[in-house]
Amino acid sequence: MSDKQKEFDQILGKVRARAISLLKDEKAASDISFALTYVATELGLSTADQPVQVFPLILRAMTQASDDFSRASQTDKTGLDPFEALDSSSPIH
Repeated sequence: MSDKQKEFDQILGKVRARAISLLKDEKAASDISFALTYVATELGLSTADQPVQVFPLILRAMTQASDDFSRASQTDKTGLDPFEALDSSSPIH
């Protein structure tokens, strides 16, 4: 695994851990999702050389998350909701 991938995995783990913490504090999942999407868009727009490039990146992340969720749902043999098994170390495929 490259150093860049390791760094990305660490960032993702921290963001996931915070989102999970908010869920445990009984914050609404829809509010957390909105906030994460808002911050991702705001960050991208404020730092990108060409802000229009932010939207394909966010859509790519959404597509990848959907694919990973679908794959996890199909392979989950525990009968649990796939989000119940999600933790800060869950990888991106």
